Order: sequence, then C-alpha cells, then structure tokens
Amino acid sequence: MAVIDFGSTDYSALTSSLVDAQRQQRLSSILAREDKYEARAGGLSTMSTVLSSLSSSAARVDSPVDFRSYTVSNSEDGYVSVTATGSSVPDNLQIEVLKVGNPDRALSSFGSSSDTDVGGGSATISVGGDSFTVTMGAGSGSLQELAAEINGSLDNTGVTATVINDGAGTSQLYLASHDIGTANNITLSATGGFASLGALDRTNFSDAPASDAEIRVNGVTITNTSSNTFDSVIPGLTIDALKLTNGTEGAPSSVTVSIEPDYSEIVSQLVTMVADFNDARSLLREGLAYDVTTRQAGALYGDATASGLDRKLSSVFTGTFGLDGANLNAPTRIGIEFDKEGNLTLDEARLTSLLQTNYDEVVAVISGAPSGQGQTTGIADALKSLAEDFGGATGTLAQQRDEYLERLKDIDTQKTRIETQLVSYEAILVRQFAALEALQSQIEGTSSFLDGQFNQSSS
Repeated sequence: MAVIDFGSTDYSALTSSLVDAQRQQRLSSILAREDKYEARAGGLSTMSTVLSSLSSSAARVDSPVDFRSYTVSNSEDGYVSVTATGSSVPDNLQIEVLKVGNPDRALSSFGSSSDTDVGGGSATISVGGDSFTVTMGAGSGSLQELAAEINGSLDNTGVTATVINDGAGTSQLYLASHDIGTANNITLSATGGFASLGALDRTNFSDAPASDAEIRVNGVTITNTSSNTFDSVIPGLTIDALKLTNGTEGAPSSVTVSIEPDYSEIVSQLVTMVADFNDARSLLREGLAYDVTTRQAGALYGDATASGLDRKLSSVFTGTFGLDGANLNAPTRIGIEFDKEGNLTLDEARLTSLLQTNYDEVVAVISGAPSGQGQTTGIADALKSLAEDFGGATGTLAQQRDEYLERLKDIDTQKTRIETQLVSYEAILVRQFAALEALQSQIEGTSSFLDGQFNQSSS
C-alpha cells in the first residue's frame, strides 16, 4: 500500500501571492486615476505660473501711460539733467542755469575732543524756523554722541551733523541743511556741557553760501527755494540744475535739450508679452496632446478647463480693438499675428513704423481706446484679464487643481481602506492554510499507520 504524501507547500509564499494578486486587482484602476489626477494637478500648477508671467508682461503695456518713454539728449553734458515721463513734452528746450542752489552750512567750535564726556547737556537746532532739541545725560555726553543723536532724532527738521577733529585736541561741529535756500538757515543754541559750542561760523563757505536755485526755460525764469530739482515747470518733465551756464570759462550760455519718443522700450515690452503668450500656448498644447502612435497622453489631456483656456487665448487675437473708424483695428494690422505653426509673431519693424505714423491708433489697439472713442479694452487688457481669471490664486485653474487634490485625498482614503481589508484577507488565508496544513499532516499520519498495518498482515 502506497503512503499518501502531499509534498512540501510554502503556504507563506502562497499567501503573499494571493494577497498581491488581490491588491493588484483592486488597486489598478485606482492607481491609474491617481496618476492622472497628480499629472493634471501638477500641470495646472505649472500653467498658473506661466500665466502669471503673461499677466505681468501684459500689465506693462495695458495703459497708454506705459507708452510714454522718451530719449533725452543735451547739447552740453554736465549742466542740466532732464528726465521725460509725461505725454505732452516739447521737442526742444532752451535751458539756462542761472543759479545752482546751496544748502546752509556752518561750523561750531568745541573746546574738547570729540569723544570727551562733558557731562551731558542739550542742543536746540532750528532749520528755517523749525526747531528741535536733543538732550544728552552724563556718561553719554560727548560731541560725537551729540552728533549721532541729532542725526537720529525723529524730530530732526532737516539738518545733518558731522564732527571734525582739528588734530589739536579740539573739534568742530559741522552742520548742513538738507534743503537748499536762504529760507533754510540754521541756528544753534546749547546748554550744560555743550554750552562751549561757539557761534555758527560760515566764513569757510562764503564762496557758496545758502542760496536758491534758478533756471530759465525757453525764456521763462523759475526759482526753487528748496531743491535743485524742478519737477513742475513742464508736466511730465523733471529738470535738475547741475552747473551754471554763464557763458564764461568755457561754459555755454544755455543748453539745448532735445526730447524724442523712444519706441524701442514699448516694442521690447511687446516682444516679452508675445513670448510669454507663446510659452503659455506651448505648455497647453503639450499638455492637451495625445500621440496616437505611442498612445501617450499629455498631463492635461481631456481636461475641459485647460481646453477652454487654450481656445480663449487664441480668440483674443481674432477680436476687434482700437478707435472707432480707425484703419488699425486688429492685432494683424499692427504686426501681431499667428504663423502657420500657430505661434504668435510680432513684426517689430512694422510696429515701430506705425508707432511713428499712427501712434494713437496703435496704442488704442494694445491698451484700449479712451472712453467714448472706441473699444476701451485692448489686447493687453484682454490677455491680462484672461491670465488672472484662469491663473490667479483663486482663478479657474486653481479651483480645478484643488478639485483634483480633493480627489487624490479620496483615493488615499480608498487605498487605506483596501489595505485594511487586505490585512483581514491575509489573516483569513493564514488561518485557512494552517488548518489545511494540519489536516494534511493528519492524513499523512493515518496513511503511514495503515500502510504499516497492511505490511504486517501481509507478512
């Protein structure tokens, strides 16, 4: 009689295989969805970043003010500095610098060295009639500390204090008003240990005393009592008086300043906007693509929000913009159009030429027409609004991304629940295989016993 032998079975390995098979069956579709949602959430986040760049570049050209860039040239350097930022500026200015204003400057002698503690005291300084007082206590009452206290005082009415050591054990306090002009003269009175400060001495500055600034622009004389900067003579212009044009010692009697529009800056800004637009479109097309050969889909393939954004971005450049009745009323008319690959292009030479000949019409297409004169929304406005609506912190893409992130949280919950169930499933298999193994052992033992009995009876 043959003995029954079930062989050696690795129930632990069999249990692991069965659990893994169950895990694969139950998690495969969930993991596929997880990969898809992670890819879409990441793709939408990247898209938001790119749209932020597009919004920023569009914002730099969404107002007619952004087009006010000028080049300024002087017939003589070093006498005046002119900055043009306004929209109504003359082509040429004749400027004379009659006076370069100086601040009030004075010295006050001190009988001790700058770091000697004189036991404290106070100093009252007046600038143009506005005064303030600083007080120093014993232990921190040196002239150097007094100067620091003057400069750091929140009540300082417009003066800078500097200590100058004369090398003979004594020092002087140098005071200078912040603003120019005789209206900002300085006075000083001191008490306590600082009472030895002498009267203010302006002898060393007699060649350049406190004075107002004065210029003449196209025959009109203007005086400034506080600064050498004139920013209200002509709207949009800032003129800094640097040096006298007195016609002597090689100086000119006047300076001719030429102011011309600078179109290169605005063209450069539009080049950046077009590049940012193409970056956004390229990222979208890559994300929405599906390769039929490899059967590989982009991260945003099938996402309705991304598809909608792609359509809206393209539609911006098919609209009508600009002034009512203007010939230049569309992006293509000013050199902005799509090439055959779908990339946006900018004809810089054409745009520059049109800015020179049809400035108002070009500006209206890009930045919008004045109210009542045409389309108040320009290309830049439309792009900026679209980029912000979709790519903003609470925009459409962020909302869709957050929805995918919520789905990922649900998937994590499902995975946790399945893993918990698989632990229970594994425990059941362990118990069942243990019982089977015990039964096999019992059967094999009975078989051996019967085989032994049969062999005895045969002999």
